[in-house]
Amino acid sequence: IASGKPMFIWTTQSKIFLSLLAWAIFSYLVHLAFLHSPYVESAPFGILHFFRNLAFVLIVGSAIQTRADLIWVLIAVVTIIVIESILVGLSFATGESFNFSRLIGLPVVMQKYSVGGEQVSRAAGTLGVPNQQALFHAMYTFLIIGLLSAKNSVVRYAALVAILMSFVAVIFTFSRSAWFSIAMASLLIFVVFLKRREITPKAWFIGSF
Repeated sequence: IASGKPMFIWTTQSKIFLSLLAWAIFSYLVHLAFLHSPYVESAPFGILHFFRNLAFVLIVGSAIQTRADLIWVLIAVVTIIVIESILVGLSFATGESFNFSRLIGLPVVMQKYSVGGEQVSRAAGTLGVPNQQALFHAMYTFLIIGLLSAKNSVVRYAALVAILMSFVAVIFTFSRSAWFSIAMASLLIFVVFLKRREITPKAWFIGSF
C-alpha cells in the first residue's frame, strides 16, 4: 500500500477461474430450480471449494511481482504438492482419509470407484473430495514446470520429483476429468516446446524412457 502497488492483482488465471466459478454457480441454480438433481445437496460444498481455490489463485498471482517472488512462490507450491501427494498416497494405500473432518469429529466416508467389478477407494488429501484434490494437482503442477530450467540442480530435481508425485496422486484420485485435463495440457505444452525447438536430445531420451 505504501509503495502504491495494488495488493491484489486479477491475473488472467484469476479471471479464467472466476468464469469457471460463475459457471458452477449457474449450473447449480439450474439443477436446483429445474432438474432436481441428487447432487444439489453436495453442490454447495463443491462451490465453497471453488471459492477457496479462487482465493488461492488470486493471492498467489498477487504475490508474484518480481522474478524472486516467482521463484519463492513456486518453491512453496512444490512443497505443498509434495505434502499433498504423500497424503494421497497414504490414503490410497490405507483406504483412510486424512482430511480435517476427523479433527471436528465428523465421519469420514471414502468415495468408491468401480474397477473390474471391484470397489476401489478414491484417495484424497486435505483439499476436499477426490475431484477437488485432483483439481488442485491438475492446476498447480504445471506451474512448477518452469523450475525445470532453474540453474540450481536441487530445485530442478525437487520440481521433477514433485511433478511425478503429483501425477501419481491424480491417478489415485480416479478423477477422469483431471486425467483428461492433464493429458490435454501436456499435449499443448509439448506442441509449444516442439514449435520453439526447445526439446533437447537429452529431453527426448528421458521423455521416451
